[in-house]
Amino acid sequence: MTADNRHPIEDQPVCGDCVPQLSRCGHCREFAIALTDTADERRLCARCVAGWLPCVSCTGVTDPRVRTDTDEAVCLRCAAVFFDICFQCSRYSAATRYVSGVEEHV
Repeated sequence: MTADNRHPIEDQPVCGDCVPQLSRCGHCREFAIALTDTADERRLCARCVAGWLPCVSCTGVTDPRVRTDTDEAVCLRCAAVFFDICFQCSRYSAATRYVSGVEEHV
């Protein structure tokens, strides 16, 4: 491999013939040597998945901005199926119910 035929992919030298065989990140669309499968069925590079956390329910890697009322990360699929959304704080909760306009923990 000559110096002119190397491309830095994730700080690793990859030859020009191999670059087109690599997969692209589902977010930034850059070529990546390794991709992480997420709970929402995307494949992300290490840079784009940095800071993501395991879903409290399915353990799939998920965006940490969606949280439960106990401050745990939850993927949107599990949030929709296993949790109710709190009308007060807009977080997902597995242990609440809405009764007469008041959020109560059960």
